[in-house]
Amino acid sequence: MWHSPLWLIFLVCTILLCIQTTKTERSRRQTNQLSFQDPSRTFCVPSPATAGTYLDQLRMTYSSYAIHFSIPSHDPNFVVDPDKGNLVIAQNLPSGQSYAFTVQAQDLNTGSAATAYITVNTSPCGPVNTVLTTPATPQMTYPAFEFTATNCDSGSIVGQLTVTTSTGSAVTYALGGSPYFTINPAGQILVSNTPPLSGTTQTLHVMATSDGQTSAVPVTIIIPANCYGSQSSPDIIG
Repeated sequence: MWHSPLWLIFLVCTILLCIQTTKTERSRRQTNQLSFQDPSRTFCVPSPATAGTYLDQLRMTYSSYAIHFSIPSHDPNFVVDPDKGNLVIAQNLPSGQSYAFTVQAQDLNTGSAATAYITVNTSPCGPVNTVLTTPATPQMTYPAFEFTATNCDSGSIVGQLTVTTSTGSAVTYALGGSPYFTINPAGQILVSNTPPLSGTTQTLHVMATSDGQTSAVPVTIIIPANCYGSQSSPDIIG
């Protein structure tokens, strides 16, 4: 039996099938290798370079709902929407400065990752850079928010953010800068993990996206020593 022509044909076909499957899998992995459409970006922002200025959306070579964006250095001057890749200035920047940092994207399904190298110059800057002239939309109701949390239990509401859009389109929110807070679809900031210390201050940024545009606003949360009891009382920095 083991020396019959049929068995040899079966063995050869099995080997060829394994080889083809391996090539197909290798090709699939190469095709799905995550990369930025433009892995090196330079921007020039005319003065004043204010918090909330929208730079651009960092786009990938293929789209997936499982792609997560982050700034590994946690540069406080910039923030990126973790789901959409929209890059925004997080705080006011002085003129004549240059900032260099990286943005990392990772496909949570395949584990594939990519890095984009970002340079942001504040005017004056060279002619090769992109000058931003379009104001960011949607617009935050206030340029900055400050809330005092009087209840640090998980799930407690810390404050409410509001934005306006020229088209009335739906707004989605994202929050970065602190592992202790999150934001829900209504724009409410909530305690997600009880802060380890009271009598401290947390600084974070909230991004609002509508019609493909993103704005960001700095948010300060004061955690008093007696962070227990009723709902927090918000204060607005005008």
